[in-house]
Formats: sequence, C-alpha cells, structure tokens
Amino acid sequence: MKKIWQLNFLILLIIYISSCTSQKSIVKSLDQSIDTVQNQIIDIQPEFKPIMASYNKHYKFTTTEGNIRAIERYYFGPQTDILKDFAQLESKNIINKEEFIKYPMASFFSETAIQIPSDKKVKAREIYQPLIDTLFDKLEKKSNIYIEILILGYTDFSSLDTDSLLFKEVMKKSQKTFLTMNDYYSLTSYYRSKEIATMISSLIDMRQNEFNNFNKIIIDIIQEGKGIEIPDSKREYESIDPKRRIAKVYYKITNL
Repeated sequence: MKKIWQLNFLILLIIYISSCTSQKSIVKSLDQSIDTVQNQIIDIQPEFKPIMASYNKHYKFTTTEGNIRAIERYYFGPQTDILKDFAQLESKNIINKEEFIKYPMASFFSETAIQIPSDKKVKAREIYQPLIDTLFDKLEKKSNIYIEILILGYTDFSSLDTDSLLFKEVMKKSQKTFLTMNDYYSLTSYYRSKEIATMISSLIDMRQNEFNNFNKIIIDIIQEGKGIEIPDSKREYESIDPKRRIAKVYYKITNL
C-alpha cells in the first residue's frame, strides 16, 4: 500500500514538473512572438513628415510714430506652425534699424517721382540681386530661418504743388480726397519704399521653388515711409536735397 502511494506521488510530481516546464515554454514563446510583432511594427512604421505649407500675407497699417508701414510676408514650413509663428512675429513694434545690416546700395528718386523710370528698372534689379543671392545661396540648408528685409523711404521739403503730376499720382494711389502737407510727405516717402519692396519681392518670387531647401523659412519685406526724417543722422542735409529723396535697404537674419 505504501509503495502504491509513493508511485502515485511520483507520477503527480512528474505531471506537475512537466506542466510548469510547458507553461514556461509557452510564456517564453509568447514573449518572443510579441517581440517579433513589435519589431515588425517598428520596421514598417513610416517616418512622420509634417504637411508643409506655402503662404503669403500682406499687412498695412500706421505705426505708433505715425508712419505708414506695410509688410509682405512669405512663409514656408509646417502647416501646424503658421498661427503660432505669426503670433510671435509682432509686426507693429518700433523698428530699430541699428539692429539690421545696412545694404551698401540705395535708390535715389527725382523730385517729381515715386517710381523708378522704366528704362532704369533693369539696372535697379541688378543692384538688389546680390542681396537675394546671398539669402538663398549662402544660408544653411535644412534650417529654420527668419529674414527681415527693411526698406525705408524718405523725402525732402520739396514744395507741395497740387497741380503737379506727382501730387495727383499720390492722391490717386492713396485714394484720398484731401491731403495735408504731412500726409503728402508721408505718402511720398512710403511709395518710394514700396517701389523698391515690390522689386525685391519679384526677385524672391523667382526663387520660391527653393523654399523647400529649408525646414522653415519666413521672409518679411518691411516697407515704411519716414516722411521728412533725415536718412542719416551723421550727415548734414539741405531742406531741399536730392540725397534725402532716397530708399535705403537693411536686412537681418535670425535662426528660429
């Protein structure tokens, strides 16, 4: 009887050990299967790429200093970042031109002009082409870049002749029915800055297909009329002076 009991106990022990071994094998097998599936998921999971967007926006307003300012903004980058980036780039702040790099070339205007003559436009484009080439050819690719191009227009105390072609052109462009002398000087200087800004914008338009060389690029072309403010505080000017009828260009590059 005792031998039968010992034999039964031995059989149960063998069954128990076999069961445990089998469970461990099953668990190990399951773990290996799970690891294999996870590895396969990782292998087939596509790399996340944001949806890229190209966007242009135009702003125009009067600054706290009373100057007319307009901004042409180019944006290329992740679609989800547009609102955040635009909110961070405040366009109505006072601009300190000393924080910018001065472009060595400028454009002068005759006493009766707010536009570059047609026969001088090709030459004018050649003046500003090196600036655009620098921005697109020398900046680090696959980077996040914010470029500000600042164009400041000025004028002198040339007399206001309501019968002149210039006065009538300024009136037409401004869509105003009445201009004070201050309005006239402010608008004249603004349209001079706008003339150069339009030219620079057209040069950028020709290279928009290169925006995708960057992870993100934002370009602000800022045009502002400074009225009868003198262009350079270190120089002396006459009240009526062709050196005051000028549009000057500055630029600044910031990593986002």
